[in-house]
Amino acid sequence: MAAKMTKKKVNKELTAGLDTSLFELDAGVGNEEVGQEDLALPFLKLLQASSQKSIKQLKALGINASPGDVWNTVTNEIYTERKLRVIPSAYQRRFIEWTPRGDGNNAPVAIYTPDEKRPETTRSPEDNKDYTESGSYLEDTHHHYLLVLNDNKSSTVALLAMKSTALKKSRKWNSMIASRVMTNDAGKLFSPPRFAYIYTLQVIEDGNDEGEWFNWDVTLEGPVENADHYQEARQFAHSIKTGTVTVKHQQEEGGTEIEEDVPF
Repeated sequence: MAAKMTKKKVNKELTAGLDTSLFELDAGVGNEEVGQEDLALPFLKLLQASSQKSIKQLKALGINASPGDVWNTVTNEIYTERKLRVIPSAYQRRFIEWTPRGDGNNAPVAIYTPDEKRPETTRSPEDNKDYTESGSYLEDTHHHYLLVLNDNKSSTVALLAMKSTALKKSRKWNSMIASRVMTNDAGKLFSPPRFAYIYTLQVIEDGNDEGEWFNWDVTLEGPVENADHYQEARQFAHSIKTGTVTVKHQQEEGGTEIEEDVPF
């Protein structure tokens, strides 16, 4: 029986003979001043039938994607299994004001917290959007900051923005998180942090009389057991709370940010 190839030998072959222990000796060198604010925060985009522009762009990069797939907008990874294991780190609700599509401006007009005064709006029966007198519209958007757990035990931070038909799923998820309780050694109940549990995000088919689309289904897996994942999710939550991580909002085809419009 042939001897198993060691990890170090494999790494040597992959790097054409370079001893990768040199990489470990120089671990982190050159990245000393790179902080969270210097990194692009990935969005998780659930591709819809109306996402043809995004799908075409991915295809030009040699990446195959279809409606129902989940796309990491920074790494261009496609989660074709349509199921992700995540640790929710932080949550924000924002009302984002956008100009009408096609005017050439893809940046938000303004972003409001729930406590801030917002322009008065009127809901349009044509597209179910809330328009201001100036012609812009407001979107109620739930931001879920996540630690995505990969099959190889690595992890990556990402943002899942849920709006329109996904808001009901978001509220259900928040209720699941808020209802968690644990018992300490003294037998006293306490509410654990948001990042104490792992959840599964599953893509499902959804729809009504006006059309069909893909949506999310959230289920509880269990408490976090990996200390490294817990600390990473905890640090990510701290970065969101302190404003270290900033989100670049951008209007895209058929919708805003990372989700496409779907029928109501």
